[in-house]
Order: sequence, then C-alpha cells, then structure tokens
Amino acid sequence: VAGSLDKAYVWSDFNKAISSGCELHASLKLDGLSVVLYYRRGHLYRALTRGDGNVGIDITEVATAILGTDHLNKDKKFTGAVRGEILMTLKNFEEFQKLYLNAKNPRNSAAGLINSNKVCPDLQFLDIYVYTVVGIESMIYSDIETTDRRIISVWLSDNFDCTAPYDYIWISEIDFRDEMNSLRDKWYPMGIPADGIVLSDVYVKIVHKFDIAYEIVYDSQAFKFPSEAKQVTVT
Repeated sequence: VAGSLDKAYVWSDFNKAISSGCELHASLKLDGLSVVLYYRRGHLYRALTRGDGNVGIDITEVATAILGTDHLNKDKKFTGAVRGEILMTLKNFEEFQKLYLNAKNPRNSAAGLINSNKVCPDLQFLDIYVYTVVGIESMIYSDIETTDRRIISVWLSDNFDCTAPYDYIWISEIDFRDEMNSLRDKWYPMGIPADGIVLSDVYVKIVHKFDIAYEIVYDSQAFKFPSEAKQVTVT
C-alpha cells in the first residue's frame, strides 16, 4: 500500500514526533507520480504506481525504459523496494513544450506519458527521483545503522543518479516558518517540480515481515506552503 502523507499547514498540525524538538530529516516534497521500484539482487524487476492506494498499476516496462534494469551504482546485491516519484523537470518540460505546444505543465505531461503505459521516445523527458527505501531483504550496511535515516539517505545517493534533495534540521514553533522558507528558497530553484517539504523522524522502525523481509516505517509529515493569493475585483 502506497498512501499519501498527512499534511501540515501550521505548527499545530504537526504530530508529536515532528514537533518534539528532535533533529529531523527534511526533504523536498516532489510533485510527480508516486512509484515503488522492486529489486531482486540489484536487478529492477517490477515497478508499480500508487493506483487506488491498495493495488498499483504495473509500469515495469516504462520504468525500465527510464532507468534500465541494472542501474544501481554500487549495491549490486540489493533485494528490496524503493519509493520515488516519476517527474518531468522544468528544464525537460521546456524541451517537451517545443514538441507539444499545448502541454500545460510538467506534472500533467508526465502523467500523460505514464498513464499511456507505452514505451516511446518521449520517455527521455522523464526522470525517477527516489527518496525512501520501504522494504529490504537484508539490512543496509549493518543491522544497527539501517534504523538511522542518514544511512538510508547515503545508500540512496550512492546508488541512484536522481534523489530528492534533503537536509537535517532542528525546528521549534518560533522558527519553523523561517526554516521552511529557507529550504524552499534553496531547493525550489533547482527546477524539480515540488509542492512542499517532507519532515521525518531521523530514526525509522524496522518491522520483520514474511520471515525473510523487513518493512521500513517512517514517521513523516508534509508541510504545505500557503497558496498564493491576490485580492481582485470581479466586474
């Protein structure tokens, strides 16, 4: 099941894990199409979209056309699942729009290509940005360190060319708005479609499942910036 994150718009919306004053993992909330990539011994063998939240749509051929099957840079023995977003960067959208003048925005353009579920030359305009490991057969690097989000983030950076920008921060009710604005000013100009900041507890839970596999559970929330507004007169 690949559900969506709980949203926070003001300080009182944050849960205790986020507002407790502990160090947090902050990452750019990508505005694309959610996908889970499944690997067996370093080989991409399945890719599923969120679908209806319970059953995903198989887009393995499309994901393979974007990434290849053996694209992990270092960990050629990895067996598990990685979550990411399929998106069209603003730079790629500019090139895409030269071919398709009616293209409205990067997200809709990416959705159109993915929902067609066809391998075509236009997939060159898409990237898959990853941001979490959601399941593993054996621990990453060591049994102890995998519970630290830092190790997971390093593993993702070691193995994928496109990862969501992230940082580690401390926030309080007094300064959280300034901190969120600072991250937005740093990350939004990178040209990656985004719609907020994801905040997570640095430490994750490892849940043993199916005797041979582990699920990684994150305590995360998405901070959403207030919508821009202007006062107008309707005549």
